[in-house]
Amino acid sequence: VLVHNAGYGRPVYHGTDSESAASILKDGLKGWSDAVKQFDGDDKGFSMTTNLETAKQWAEARAKLRGGCPVVV
Repeated sequence: VLVHNAGYGRPVYHGTDSESAASILKDGLKGWSDAVKQFDGDDKGFSMTTNLETAKQWAEARAKLRGGCPVVV
C-alpha cells in the first residue's frame, strides 16, 4: 500500500486494479483522463478516500471489472 498525506492530517488511498496501479506508480497520473474513459470511469476527477476499507472495496470492484488483482495506492 502506497499512501500520500495530502495535507488532510491522515493518509489518502485510491483503490484500483494491478495494471492501473503499475501505471500510476510508473507514470503518475499522466494520461489518467484517457485511461478512465477507456474503462467507463469518471473523467471529472480521480477518486481518493481517507478510509482504507472503502479503497479496498473499490479495488476489488475495479479488479473484477478490469481483470488483474485489487491494489490500493
